[in-house]
Amino acid sequence: MNASRGTHLPSIALLAVSGLGLLVYWGSAAAFAAGGLYMLVMDGSLSAQTFSLWTLSSTALFFGLLLLPPLGWAFLRLIGHEGPVLPRVPGVQRFLPWLWALWPPVLLLGHLAFRLEKAAWLVLPPLQILAVCIPLVWFFHLGSRGLEKLRPPVGWGLVAYGLSLSPILIIGLEMVLLAGAFVLLVLFLMNRPDLMSQLAPLTEQILEQQLAPEMLLQRVRPVLMQPGLIAGVLAFMAGIVPVVEELLKPAALWLLAGKRMTPAQGFVGGLLCGGVFALMETLGNLSAPAEELWLVLVATRAGTGLLHMTASGLVGWGLASALGQGRYLRLVGAFFSASLLHSLWNVAALAMGIVPLLYPASAAPSAGTAAWLGRAAPWVLAGLMLLFFAVLRSMNQTLRAQSAVSAPLPASDVTENIG
Repeated sequence: MNASRGTHLPSIALLAVSGLGLLVYWGSAAAFAAGGLYMLVMDGSLSAQTFSLWTLSSTALFFGLLLLPPLGWAFLRLIGHEGPVLPRVPGVQRFLPWLWALWPPVLLLGHLAFRLEKAAWLVLPPLQILAVCIPLVWFFHLGSRGLEKLRPPVGWGLVAYGLSLSPILIIGLEMVLLAGAFVLLVLFLMNRPDLMSQLAPLTEQILEQQLAPEMLLQRVRPVLMQPGLIAGVLAFMAGIVPVVEELLKPAALWLLAGKRMTPAQGFVGGLLCGGVFALMETLGNLSAPAEELWLVLVATRAGTGLLHMTASGLVGWGLASALGQGRYLRLVGAFFSASLLHSLWNVAALAMGIVPLLYPASAAPSAGTAAWLGRAAPWVLAGLMLLFFAVLRSMNQTLRAQSAVSAPLPASDVTENIG
């Protein structure tokens, strides 16, 4: 059936966001590819910088491809069509639970791709994208199976806003807050002449590139170990960042505020928003792949993806409960829980990454509590992953049980505000 023609502002907004995002991503892909090709020809070998440019180009091209469906849905809506009826592919639902079985072979192929030398730039990027997407798709299936699905215009609309709008909001706000933190750091150092006297010659040596990384770390370690600085880093990374990201990751769901969502639909929408954010964050961290770290980084980032999807799913569930059922305390509790889980993850990740630098192995016996935290951090992260997995399954089972005894809202209630 054709939709009525007219000015449909949500579809216009979706068309603009998808179109501009597509131009930015594919323009960036072309620029990165041109730069990589130029350096490959000029150097005659595959340098780390050339490899990074090709990886960035492939990632930007992939993000642009993801924006084509929402662009098409918005265009069809504006010319008066509902859009095509998507066929159901037989066997897909039976295949998705076993999708995880493809992940180890893809990881192995990606690791082996580095040995192809000059051909690695062509083989690794698609394998890297696939290695990142597989666990995210599997987590989404695990959390959303049996629940009310969002209509394609809504789902693809969330993808479009997640790729185009949410990163701008999150990065912009975090940069403003980071600038404020830098000002506080400068004020802190101005009140500590002893630290300033240590940093002045160190800054000159850094600018003149006279220090090796090991020597630099040794010189700057006393400054980094200041309790005030450590407290500030923890406050920012484990306090401000989780709140900002959990507020803005599902920003597109706020566009549905004028329409009612069931809690199940809100949960599924939150999972999708968190998955898109995790996809962008992980592929961004892999923009300069290193052979010795690639396999570990891709594997461990799957846990971060599970965190983002679970936390955003909780926020989406709370938002739908507040808007559709007037249960605003549930939204507060869901947001607090998501932020707390995110904060615990960030604290453990910081401990695992920073403690070994501040307290090397030779100083571990005298490091006390800090060294113990560094050793415990990997186990804490593993425990948190199990907790996220349990929350995801528990929420899915609870919402499926609730959906079985209550009539869902009409699908159009969660369509018109996105496109």
